[in-house]
Amino acid sequence: MYLIDDSGLKQYNNLKEKGYFNTILASSATVTIMTDSIKIDMNNLSFKYYGIQRIERETSILKRQLVTTGKLRQIPRTENNPHGLIITDWKTILNKDLDYKVKKEFLMKLFKHKKNDRKEKIKTKAEQATVILLTKIFQRFGVNNACERLLAWADIHHKVMFGITISFLSLVTFLSIVMRPSRKAMQVFNEEKNKRQISIDSRLQKKQIGVGDLLEVIKMQNEINELRKNGKLTPEDTLRIKDLYNKLNK
Repeated sequence: MYLIDDSGLKQYNNLKEKGYFNTILASSATVTIMTDSIKIDMNNLSFKYYGIQRIERETSILKRQLVTTGKLRQIPRTENNPHGLIITDWKTILNKDLDYKVKKEFLMKLFKHKKNDRKEKIKTKAEQATVILLTKIFQRFGVNNACERLLAWADIHHKVMFGITISFLSLVTFLSIVMRPSRKAMQVFNEEKNKRQISIDSRLQKKQIGVGDLLEVIKMQNEINELRKNGKLTPEDTLRIKDLYNKLNK
């Protein structure tokens, strides 16, 4: 405040009381002044300043037109005022909005936030509707009363309930074993063939074999294919195929 008189100090105190500076700091805003022109009257040492004030916040950018006036008075030069001039009768005569833009990044963030809120509201409404519907169904068929009576009975007869639970689990296990579909002979053969074929392919890739070994492998595979063409395999055929696969794996 070395370059202006009490008129500038009054403006500063007014803005400070209104919380202008705290608002700028709290919103992490950036305030810049861009000078357009300065008109000076040398006869009576008065001036008029024209500029643009730019306030950039996280969400928006605001531009304001700024016009101020004042007078100049000559004073002795000092270390804090080497120009030898001081501003007097300074005041703002125009400070209006020129342009206001919302940042695109903020719009995208706001849209995403609203979209997520809408999804959450839809999900909450769906859950509430489901609870209401199930409650009405349970009340209609008396499921609630039956469950309450069952829980009360189980709370009294602990040992009996434990025995029923164990019996039920044993029954489920027995049925899963008995009713498990049996695999056909052809299915067993195909599974065994796939396992053996994978093993043979991996072995052939890992080690180099001679021409004689390769011919022997082809001969055994052709013999296996001939046995498969018969459609129905006899126990002797199955043993023969297993013997051939064992030879291939050596």
